[in-house]
Amino acid sequence: MLRFRLAVKGATLLTSRGNWLEPNVLLPTPLADPKERKRMEAFRRKRGSSLHLVLFLIIILLKLSSCNECYDDICLENSTPPLKFEDIVPKNYDKLVPPTKDGEPTEVQIKISVLNINYVDEEKQAFGVDIFFHQVWNDPRLRIPPTHNTTRLVLNSKWRNNLWTPDTYFKKLVDGKVNDIIIPYSYMVVDSESTLFFASRISLKLDCEMDLASYPHDVQECEILIMSREFSYVSGQIHLSRRLGYFLINKYIPCVLIICMSFITFWIPAEAYPARVTLSVTSLLTIVTQQYQSAMPSVSYVVALNIWMLSCIGFVFCSLLEYAFVIAVMNNKGTDLWPFRKLKKLLHPSKTPNDHEAGKSPAHTPTESSKMSHQTIDRISRVIFPACFLLFCICYFVYFCRKNEHFVKK
Repeated sequence: MLRFRLAVKGATLLTSRGNWLEPNVLLPTPLADPKERKRMEAFRRKRGSSLHLVLFLIIILLKLSSCNECYDDICLENSTPPLKFEDIVPKNYDKLVPPTKDGEPTEVQIKISVLNINYVDEEKQAFGVDIFFHQVWNDPRLRIPPTHNTTRLVLNSKWRNNLWTPDTYFKKLVDGKVNDIIIPYSYMVVDSESTLFFASRISLKLDCEMDLASYPHDVQECEILIMSREFSYVSGQIHLSRRLGYFLINKYIPCVLIICMSFITFWIPAEAYPARVTLSVTSLLTIVTQQYQSAMPSVSYVVALNIWMLSCIGFVFCSLLEYAFVIAVMNNKGTDLWPFRKLKKLLHPSKTPNDHEAGKSPAHTPTESSKMSHQTIDRISRVIFPACFLLFCICYFVYFCRKNEHFVKK
Protein backbone atom coordinates (compact mmCIF):
# COMPACT_ATOMS: atom_id res chain seq x y z
CA MET A 1 0.00 0.00 0.00
CA LEU A 2 1.38 3.41 -0.99
CA ARG A 3 1.29 6.07 1.73
CA PHE A 4 1.67 9.83 1.46
CA ARG A 5 2.20 12.20 4.38
CA LEU A 6 0.82 15.69 4.30
CA ALA A 7 2.14 17.98 7.04
CA VAL A 8 1.20 21.55 7.73
CA LYS A 9 3.77 23.95 9.15
CA GLY A 10 2.60 27.42 9.78
CA ALA A 11 1.41 28.78 6.47
CA THR A 12 3.18 26.18 4.33
CA LEU A 13 2.52 22.54 3.27
CA LEU A 14 5.03 19.68 3.11
CA THR A 15 4.46 17.00 0.41
CA SER A 16 5.94 13.49 0.26
CA ARG A 17 8.76 14.75 -1.93
CA GLY A 18 9.91 17.23 0.67
CA ASN A 19 8.88 20.33 -1.29
CA TRP A 20 7.40 23.23 0.62
CA LEU A 21 4.25 24.70 -0.89
CA GLU A 22 2.81 27.94 0.33
CA PRO A 23 -0.93 28.51 0.30
CA ASN A 24 -2.51 30.89 -2.12
CA VAL A 25 -2.41 34.09 0.02
CA LEU A 26 -1.39 37.62 -0.81
CA LEU A 27 1.89 38.86 0.57
CA PRO A 28 1.61 41.74 2.98
CA THR A 29 4.37 43.62 1.26
CA PRO A 30 2.93 45.43 -1.75
CA LEU A 31 4.88 45.62 -4.96
CA ALA A 32 5.38 48.94 -6.60
CA ASP A 33 5.49 47.59 -10.17
CA PRO A 34 2.03 46.44 -11.45
CA LYS A 35 3.61 44.02 -13.94
CA GLU A 36 5.67 42.42 -11.22
CA ARG A 37 2.56 42.14 -9.02
CA LYS A 38 0.62 40.37 -11.82
CA ARG A 39 3.51 37.99 -12.44
CA MET A 40 3.65 37.04 -8.76
CA GLU A 41 -0.12 36.50 -8.62
CA ALA A 42 0.04 34.17 -11.66
CA PHE A 43 2.88 32.27 -10.02
CA ARG A 44 0.84 31.82 -6.83
CA ARG A 45 -2.20 30.57 -8.79
CA LYS A 46 0.03 28.05 -10.57
CA ARG A 47 1.38 26.76 -7.27
CA GLY A 48 -2.15 26.52 -5.91
CA SER A 49 -3.30 24.39 -8.86
CA SER A 50 -0.27 22.11 -8.36
CA LEU A 51 -1.32 21.62 -4.75
CA HIS A 52 -4.83 20.66 -5.83
CA LEU A 53 -3.41 18.14 -8.31
CA VAL A 54 -1.24 16.55 -5.61
CA LEU A 55 -4.21 16.21 -3.28
CA PHE A 56 -6.29 14.65 -6.07
CA LEU A 57 -3.59 12.05 -6.83
CA ILE A 58 -3.31 11.18 -3.14
CA ILE A 59 -7.03 10.51 -2.94
CA ILE A 60 -6.96 8.31 -6.09
CA LEU A 61 -4.02 6.23 -4.82
CA LEU A 62 -5.63 5.71 -1.44
CA LYS A 63 -8.83 4.59 -3.17
CA LEU A 64 -7.03 2.10 -5.41
CA SER A 65 -5.00 0.65 -2.55
CA SER A 66 -8.19 -0.21 -0.69
CA CYS A 67 -9.90 -2.00 -3.63
CA ASN A 68 -8.21 -5.42 -3.35
CA GLU A 69 -6.97 -7.06 -0.20
CA CYS A 70 -4.61 -10.06 -0.05
CA TYR A 71 -4.53 -12.66 2.67
CA ASP A 72 -1.78 -15.24 3.04
CA ASP A 73 -0.39 -14.24 -0.37
CA ILE A 74 -3.65 -15.36 -2.03
CA CYS A 75 -6.01 -12.77 -3.44
CA LEU A 76 -9.68 -12.96 -4.23
CA GLU A 77 -10.75 -10.72 -7.08
CA ASN A 78 -14.03 -8.84 -7.39
CA SER A 79 -15.09 -9.75 -3.85
CA THR A 80 -16.88 -7.29 -1.59
CA PRO A 81 -16.20 -7.72 1.26
CA PRO A 82 -12.89 -9.55 0.68
CA LEU A 83 -12.74 -13.22 1.61
CA LYS A 84 -9.90 -15.14 3.14
CA PHE A 85 -8.68 -18.49 1.89
CA GLU A 86 -10.14 -20.19 4.99
CA ASP A 87 -13.58 -18.79 4.19
CA ILE A 88 -13.85 -21.01 1.09
CA VAL A 89 -11.44 -23.87 1.80
CA PRO A 90 -11.75 -25.85 5.07
CA LYS A 91 -8.75 -26.24 7.34
CA ASN A 92 -8.45 -30.00 6.79
CA TYR A 93 -8.40 -29.58 3.01
CA ASP A 94 -5.77 -31.74 1.26
CA LYS A 95 -4.99 -30.66 -2.28
CA LEU A 96 -3.43 -34.06 -3.04
CA VAL A 97 -6.69 -35.94 -2.40
CA PRO A 98 -9.23 -35.78 -5.23
CA PRO A 99 -12.84 -34.97 -4.37
CA THR A 100 -15.00 -38.09 -4.40
CA LYS A 101 -18.70 -38.74 -4.04
CA ASP A 102 -19.89 -42.16 -2.87
CA GLY A 103 -16.46 -43.58 -3.73
CA GLU A 104 -16.85 -42.78 -7.43
CA PRO A 105 -14.03 -41.19 -9.46
CA THR A 106 -14.22 -37.48 -10.03
CA GLU A 107 -15.83 -36.62 -13.35
CA VAL A 108 -13.93 -33.94 -15.28
CA GLN A 109 -15.48 -32.33 -18.34
CA ILE A 110 -12.99 -31.13 -20.94
CA LYS A 111 -13.49 -28.81 -23.87
CA ILE A 112 -10.89 -27.78 -26.44
CA SER A 113 -11.25 -24.87 -28.87
CA VAL A 114 -8.63 -24.81 -31.63
CA LEU A 115 -7.59 -21.23 -32.36
CA ASN A 116 -4.83 -21.64 -34.90
CA ILE A 117 -2.55 -24.19 -36.57
CA ASN A 118 0.85 -22.51 -36.38
CA TYR A 119 2.98 -24.86 -38.47
CA VAL A 120 3.36 -28.42 -39.74
CA ASP A 121 6.85 -29.96 -39.70
CA GLU A 122 7.03 -33.02 -41.97
CA GLU A 123 10.67 -33.69 -41.10
CA LYS A 124 10.09 -33.86 -37.33
CA GLN A 125 6.58 -35.32 -37.69
CA ALA A 126 5.05 -32.61 -35.50
CA PHE A 127 2.67 -29.66 -35.66
CA GLY A 128 2.00 -26.56 -33.56
CA VAL A 129 -1.44 -25.47 -32.40
CA ASP A 130 -2.97 -22.78 -30.16
CA ILE A 131 -5.97 -23.91 -28.11
CA PHE A 132 -8.36 -22.81 -25.39
CA PHE A 133 -8.34 -25.56 -22.76
CA HIS A 134 -11.38 -25.77 -20.46
CA GLN A 135 -11.90 -28.10 -17.48
CA VAL A 136 -14.96 -28.36 -15.24
CA TRP A 137 -15.27 -30.50 -12.10
CA ASN A 138 -17.05 -30.46 -8.77
CA ASP A 139 -15.27 -30.21 -5.42
CA PRO A 140 -17.88 -30.40 -2.60
CA ARG A 141 -15.26 -29.44 -0.03
CA LEU A 142 -15.29 -25.86 -1.27
CA ARG A 143 -18.04 -23.48 -0.26
CA ILE A 144 -18.98 -19.85 -0.64
CA PRO A 145 -20.09 -18.28 2.66
CA PRO A 146 -23.83 -17.58 2.80
CA THR A 147 -23.08 -14.04 3.92
CA HIS A 148 -21.44 -13.36 0.59
CA ASN A 149 -24.32 -12.64 -1.79
CA THR A 150 -22.84 -13.96 -5.04
CA THR A 151 -23.09 -17.16 -7.07
CA ARG A 152 -19.73 -17.01 -8.86
CA LEU A 153 -16.29 -15.97 -7.73
CA VAL A 154 -13.31 -15.37 -9.99
CA LEU A 155 -10.24 -16.68 -8.20
CA ASN A 156 -6.72 -15.47 -8.55
CA SER A 157 -4.36 -17.69 -10.54
CA LYS A 158 -2.44 -18.48 -7.33
CA TRP A 159 -5.40 -20.43 -6.02
CA ARG A 160 -4.61 -23.24 -8.42
CA ASN A 161 -1.50 -24.09 -6.41
CA ASN A 162 -3.61 -24.56 -3.27
CA LEU A 163 -6.55 -26.51 -4.69
CA TRP A 164 -6.91 -29.97 -6.17
CA THR A 165 -6.83 -29.87 -9.96
CA PRO A 166 -7.13 -32.75 -12.45
CA ASP A 167 -3.82 -34.33 -13.42
CA THR A 168 -4.62 -34.32 -17.13
CA TYR A 169 -1.82 -34.27 -19.68
CA PHE A 170 -1.34 -34.34 -23.44
CA LYS A 171 0.01 -37.73 -24.47
CA LYS A 172 1.83 -36.66 -27.65
CA LEU A 173 3.15 -33.41 -26.24
CA VAL A 174 6.63 -32.34 -27.33
CA ASP A 175 6.60 -28.79 -26.00
CA GLY A 176 4.02 -26.37 -24.64
CA LYS A 177 3.54 -23.12 -22.79
CA VAL A 178 0.80 -20.91 -21.40
CA ASN A 179 0.59 -17.60 -23.23
CA ASP A 180 1.74 -14.92 -20.80
CA ILE A 181 2.83 -12.00 -22.96
CA ILE A 182 1.06 -9.52 -20.66
CA ILE A 183 -0.26 -11.70 -17.83
CA PRO A 184 -0.69 -15.50 -17.52
CA TYR A 185 -3.76 -16.23 -19.63
CA SER A 186 -5.52 -18.59 -17.24
CA TYR A 187 -8.28 -18.17 -14.70
CA MET A 188 -10.39 -20.19 -12.28
CA VAL A 189 -14.03 -19.69 -11.24
CA VAL A 190 -16.01 -21.33 -8.44
CA ASP A 191 -19.79 -21.16 -8.15
CA SER A 192 -22.25 -21.66 -5.32
CA GLU A 193 -22.60 -25.39 -6.16
CA SER A 194 -18.86 -26.00 -5.54
CA THR A 195 -18.21 -26.40 -9.28
CA LEU A 196 -14.82 -25.23 -10.49
CA PHE A 197 -14.18 -23.86 -13.96
CA PHE A 198 -10.60 -23.65 -15.18
CA ALA A 199 -9.59 -22.20 -18.56
CA SER A 200 -6.26 -21.42 -20.15
CA ARG A 201 -4.82 -20.55 -23.54
CA ILE A 202 -1.97 -22.91 -24.42
CA SER A 203 0.49 -23.18 -27.30
CA LEU A 204 1.33 -26.84 -28.00
CA LYS A 205 3.76 -28.77 -30.14
CA LEU A 206 2.43 -32.29 -30.67
CA ASP A 207 3.66 -35.42 -32.42
CA CYS A 208 1.80 -36.52 -35.53
CA GLU A 209 2.53 -39.75 -37.38
CA MET A 210 2.34 -38.72 -41.04
CA ASP A 211 2.07 -40.89 -44.14
CA LEU A 212 3.70 -38.86 -46.92
CA ALA A 213 3.37 -41.42 -49.72
CA SER A 214 0.93 -39.12 -51.56
CA TYR A 215 2.93 -35.93 -50.96
CA PRO A 216 1.97 -33.22 -51.97
CA HIS A 217 -1.56 -34.60 -52.46
CA ASP A 218 -1.68 -36.03 -48.96
CA VAL A 219 -4.18 -35.45 -46.16
CA GLN A 220 -2.85 -35.93 -42.65
CA GLU A 221 -4.88 -36.86 -39.59
CA CYS A 222 -3.28 -35.57 -36.39
CA GLU A 223 -4.65 -36.44 -32.97
CA ILE A 224 -4.89 -34.44 -29.75
CA LEU A 225 -5.01 -37.00 -26.95
CA ILE A 226 -5.70 -35.96 -23.34
CA MET A 227 -5.23 -38.61 -20.66
CA SER A 228 -5.27 -38.99 -16.89
CA ARG A 229 -3.35 -42.07 -15.80
CA GLU A 230 -5.48 -45.21 -15.98
CA PHE A 231 -8.78 -43.37 -16.47
CA SER A 232 -10.61 -42.74 -19.71
CA TYR A 233 -9.18 -40.29 -22.22
CA VAL A 234 -10.42 -37.61 -24.60
CA SER A 235 -9.22 -37.45 -28.19
CA GLY A 236 -9.76 -35.07 -31.07
CA GLN A 237 -8.68 -35.33 -34.69
CA ILE A 238 -7.36 -32.52 -36.88
CA HIS A 239 -7.41 -33.16 -40.63
CA LEU A 240 -4.67 -31.30 -42.50
CA SER A 241 -5.10 -30.94 -46.27
CA ARG A 242 -2.21 -29.51 -48.27
CA ARG A 243 -2.81 -26.69 -50.73
CA LEU A 244 -1.46 -27.39 -54.22
CA GLY A 245 -0.98 -23.79 -55.33
CA TYR A 246 2.73 -23.71 -54.48
CA PHE A 247 3.49 -27.06 -56.13
CA LEU A 248 1.38 -26.27 -59.19
CA ILE A 249 3.28 -23.05 -59.87
CA ASN A 250 6.77 -24.13 -58.84
CA LYS A 251 6.84 -27.84 -59.75
CA TYR A 252 4.17 -29.11 -62.13
CA ILE A 253 3.88 -26.27 -64.65
CA PRO A 254 7.69 -25.78 -65.05
CA CYS A 255 8.15 -29.53 -65.57
CA VAL A 256 5.41 -29.65 -68.23
CA LEU A 257 7.03 -26.74 -70.08
CA ILE A 258 10.45 -28.41 -69.97
CA ILE A 259 8.97 -31.65 -71.32
CA CYS A 260 7.25 -29.79 -74.16
CA MET A 261 10.53 -28.02 -74.95
CA SER A 262 12.30 -31.37 -75.23
CA PHE A 263 9.58 -32.62 -77.61
CA ILE A 264 10.25 -29.68 -79.96
CA THR A 265 13.47 -31.41 -81.02
CA PHE A 266 11.40 -33.92 -83.05
CA TRP A 267 10.47 -31.09 -85.44
CA ILE A 268 14.07 -29.92 -85.89
CA PRO A 269 15.92 -31.54 -88.83
CA ALA A 270 18.30 -34.26 -87.79
CA GLU A 271 21.12 -32.56 -89.69
CA ALA A 272 20.95 -29.59 -87.26
CA TYR A 273 23.24 -31.20 -84.72
CA PRO A 274 23.95 -28.12 -82.53
CA ALA A 275 20.29 -27.13 -82.21
CA ARG A 276 18.94 -30.55 -81.28
CA VAL A 277 21.78 -31.50 -78.96
CA THR A 278 21.72 -28.15 -77.17
CA LEU A 279 17.95 -28.25 -76.69
CA SER A 280 17.91 -31.84 -75.47
CA VAL A 281 20.84 -31.48 -73.07
CA THR A 282 19.52 -28.18 -71.72
CA SER A 283 16.13 -29.73 -71.03
CA LEU A 284 17.74 -32.67 -69.25
CA LEU A 285 19.96 -30.49 -67.06
CA THR A 286 17.05 -28.20 -66.22
CA ILE A 287 14.76 -31.02 -65.14
CA VAL A 288 17.55 -32.62 -63.06
CA THR A 289 18.18 -29.28 -61.34
CA GLN A 290 14.46 -28.98 -60.68
CA GLN A 291 14.57 -32.41 -59.05
CA TYR A 292 17.32 -31.44 -56.60
CA GLN A 293 15.69 -28.11 -55.77
CA SER A 294 12.35 -29.71 -54.94
CA ALA A 295 11.18 -29.41 -51.34
CA MET A 296 11.03 -33.13 -50.71
CA PRO A 297 10.28 -34.49 -47.23
CA SER A 298 13.12 -36.45 -45.65
CA VAL A 299 11.55 -39.91 -45.65
CA SER A 300 12.90 -43.33 -46.56
CA TYR A 301 10.21 -44.17 -49.12
CA VAL A 302 9.10 -42.81 -52.49
CA VAL A 303 6.49 -40.05 -52.49
CA ALA A 304 4.22 -38.89 -55.30
CA LEU A 305 6.41 -35.92 -56.18
CA ASN A 306 9.39 -38.27 -56.60
CA ILE A 307 7.39 -40.29 -59.12
CA TRP A 308 6.51 -37.12 -61.04
CA MET A 309 10.05 -35.75 -61.16
CA LEU A 310 11.65 -39.08 -62.09
CA SER A 311 9.09 -39.64 -64.84
CA CYS A 312 9.77 -36.19 -66.28
CA ILE A 313 13.50 -36.90 -66.25
CA GLY A 314 12.80 -40.19 -68.03
CA PHE A 315 10.81 -38.49 -70.81
CA VAL A 316 13.56 -35.92 -71.42
CA PHE A 317 16.24 -38.61 -71.40
CA CYS A 318 14.26 -40.77 -73.85
CA SER A 319 13.97 -37.82 -76.25
CA LEU A 320 17.76 -37.52 -76.12
CA LEU A 321 18.14 -41.25 -76.79
CA GLU A 322 15.76 -40.94 -79.73
CA TYR A 323 18.03 -38.37 -81.35
CA ALA A 324 21.08 -40.60 -80.79
CA PHE A 325 19.19 -43.42 -82.53
CA VAL A 326 18.28 -41.11 -85.41
CA ILE A 327 21.91 -40.06 -85.86
CA ALA A 328 23.06 -43.68 -85.94
CA VAL A 329 20.45 -44.58 -88.57
CA MET A 330 21.15 -41.50 -90.64
CA ASN A 331 24.88 -42.22 -90.75
CA ASN A 332 24.19 -45.90 -91.58
CA LYS A 333 26.52 -47.23 -88.89
CA GLY A 334 26.17 -50.99 -88.32
CA THR A 335 23.36 -53.32 -89.24
CA ASP A 336 22.41 -54.05 -85.65
CA LEU A 337 20.72 -50.68 -85.42
CA TRP A 338 18.66 -51.43 -88.49
CA PRO A 339 18.03 -55.21 -88.52
CA PHE A 340 15.60 -55.06 -91.38
CA ARG A 341 18.24 -54.05 -93.91
CA LYS A 342 19.39 -57.68 -94.54
CA LEU A 343 15.82 -58.80 -94.95
CA LYS A 344 15.23 -56.01 -97.44
CA LYS A 345 18.24 -57.05 -99.52
CA LEU A 346 17.04 -60.67 -99.61
CA LEU A 347 13.55 -59.71 -100.69
CA HIS A 348 14.69 -57.06 -103.17
CA PRO A 349 17.98 -58.06 -104.86
CA SER A 350 19.95 -55.53 -106.86
CA LYS A 351 18.29 -54.51 -110.06
CA THR A 352 20.03 -55.29 -113.41
CA PRO A 353 20.52 -52.70 -116.13
CA ASN A 354 17.83 -54.47 -118.22
CA ASP A 355 15.30 -53.89 -115.47
CA HIS A 356 16.18 -50.22 -115.50
CA GLU A 357 15.81 -50.02 -119.27
CA ALA A 358 12.44 -51.80 -119.08
CA GLY A 359 11.09 -48.80 -117.18
CA LYS A 360 11.23 -50.21 -113.72
CA SER A 361 12.17 -47.78 -111.02
CA PRO A 362 15.71 -48.14 -109.75
CA ALA A 363 16.31 -49.25 -106.17
CA HIS A 364 16.94 -46.61 -103.54
CA THR A 365 20.52 -46.12 -102.59
CA PRO A 366 21.51 -46.90 -99.03
CA THR A 367 21.82 -43.17 -98.28
CA GLU A 368 18.29 -42.41 -99.49
CA SER A 369 16.92 -45.38 -97.56
CA SER A 370 18.59 -44.22 -94.35
CA LYS A 371 17.27 -40.71 -94.86
CA MET A 372 13.73 -41.92 -95.18
CA SER A 373 14.16 -44.11 -92.08
CA HIS A 374 15.31 -41.38 -89.66
CA GLN A 375 12.59 -39.04 -90.84
CA THR A 376 10.04 -41.76 -90.15
CA ILE A 377 11.42 -42.19 -86.63
CA ASP A 378 11.01 -38.47 -85.97
CA ARG A 379 7.47 -38.48 -87.32
CA ILE A 380 6.51 -41.40 -85.07
CA SER A 381 8.15 -39.74 -82.04
CA ARG A 382 6.11 -36.57 -82.61
CA VAL A 383 3.00 -38.60 -81.80
CA ILE A 384 4.21 -41.29 -79.40
CA PHE A 385 6.07 -39.08 -76.90
CA PRO A 386 3.33 -36.42 -76.34
CA ALA A 387 0.64 -39.12 -76.18
CA CYS A 388 2.56 -41.11 -73.57
CA PHE A 389 3.24 -38.00 -71.48
CA LEU A 390 -0.41 -36.94 -71.64
CA LEU A 391 -1.50 -40.42 -70.57
CA PHE A 392 0.97 -40.34 -67.68
CA CYS A 393 -0.35 -36.95 -66.48
CA ILE A 394 -3.95 -38.17 -66.56
CA CYS A 395 -3.15 -41.35 -64.62
CA TYR A 396 -0.98 -39.48 -62.10
CA PHE A 397 -3.45 -36.75 -61.19
CA VAL A 398 -6.54 -38.96 -61.31
CA TYR A 399 -5.00 -41.55 -59.00
CA PHE A 400 -3.60 -39.21 -56.34
CA CYS A 401 -6.46 -36.69 -56.42
CA ARG A 402 -9.09 -39.42 -56.06
CA LYS A 403 -7.07 -40.96 -53.25
CA ASN A 404 -7.06 -37.57 -51.52
CA GLU A 405 -10.84 -37.13 -51.93
CA HIS A 406 -11.50 -40.65 -50.64
CA PHE A 407 -9.49 -39.93 -47.49
CA VAL A 408 -11.35 -36.66 -46.88
CA LYS A 409 -14.77 -38.35 -47.27
CA LYS A 410 -13.70 -41.12 -44.96
